[in-house]
Amino acid sequence: MIWLSFIAALIGTGGGGVYCWFYAGKMREANPEDAYADYVTYAAYAAWVTCGLVLCIFLCCFSALQLGIAIFKATVDFTKANLTIFLQPVITLVFFLIWVAVWIGSVIFVFSTGEPKPREDYTFMTEIMWSEETRYIIFYQVFGLFWMNAFIIGCCQFVIACAACIWFFQVKSDALIKTPVLTSIKWVLTKHLGSIAFGALLIAICQMIRFLFEYYRKNIEKWAGENKVVKVILCITGYCLWCLEKCVKFLTKNAYIQVALSNSWFCTSAFKAFSLILMNARRFGAVGTIGSIYMIFGVLFIGGFSGFYGFLVVTQSPEAFPVTTPIPTTVACGAIGSMVAYMFMSIFSFSSDAILQSFLLAESLQLPSIQMPDALESFGVTLNKHKGGCC
Repeated sequence: MIWLSFIAALIGTGGGGVYCWFYAGKMREANPEDAYADYVTYAAYAAWVTCGLVLCIFLCCFSALQLGIAIFKATVDFTKANLTIFLQPVITLVFFLIWVAVWIGSVIFVFSTGEPKPREDYTFMTEIMWSEETRYIIFYQVFGLFWMNAFIIGCCQFVIACAACIWFFQVKSDALIKTPVLTSIKWVLTKHLGSIAFGALLIAICQMIRFLFEYYRKNIEKWAGENKVVKVILCITGYCLWCLEKCVKFLTKNAYIQVALSNSWFCTSAFKAFSLILMNARRFGAVGTIGSIYMIFGVLFIGGFSGFYGFLVVTQSPEAFPVTTPIPTTVACGAIGSMVAYMFMSIFSFSSDAILQSFLLAESLQLPSIQMPDALESFGVTLNKHKGGCC
């Protein structure tokens, strides 16, 4: 699938450029002054440049792509051997819903505190006026929501990463841990809650900064009026804060994997993860690209099949489902199917990241390839034969 995706990208971009080029020529023959033909020509140039970039990536990172494919084959073996890992999203969702229900109840209680006063426009209606202390408590509640959400997700990520790392190093060992998932849960509860809580705190701080920025952004826009400079600064600031949150989430996710591998605390693990990513940027990029391809195809296929099945159920059973049009039902089924698919496909993606870091650790320790999973054992033999590669 990966090689076919690259070939399809090369054919699609190259062939699309050729088609746009000849189509622009026909437009000029029909109307020499047609300005739209120039835009079509520019589109052809853009398609050829994209084709060249894809080809360069394919040639320069060939060994990294081979490693990425081997990593995903090993990930398939891991998920087959540990099917209970797919219960993690369900358990996480249950804890998340319980926490959100408790949070909503506490927020409603705090929200209703204050002094009732008549509204300025409608004096026959009242509204609750908050004090400054109540406003601060609401902000505290929001921060608690962000922190606890990140903590629950972090626990799920650590269990998946830890189970993948255990499986990687013991799949060919006699000291077999029969339940890597249960062992990972035990390690979360007894050893690494502090590291996960600290990583969740960093994410919550970034999200809280964005929340406060958006909260005061409306007041700033009202004060600035139609000032374009202020609007541009606000947009750039919002985008920078969004990038900061994404970077912290990415680093935290990889730090959790290092916590599982090295049994070190969060800051040390984050530094190890950052250094590892810098030293193996092409390998991480290749695995990330392959993971994105799997994620996109998986989500689109499952979401499309769910929507199509919903369409068939509604259209083939008009008596049981009397609707005027099947489009809303089809869209809803497709959206639900896509969300569920993304939730379970993320397990596959995160497991591949953990197995990649486990492979890099085994490589640094010069672990014999015979002790690696089958998919990576042949790749390790190939590396030894060629004494390394491009990446």
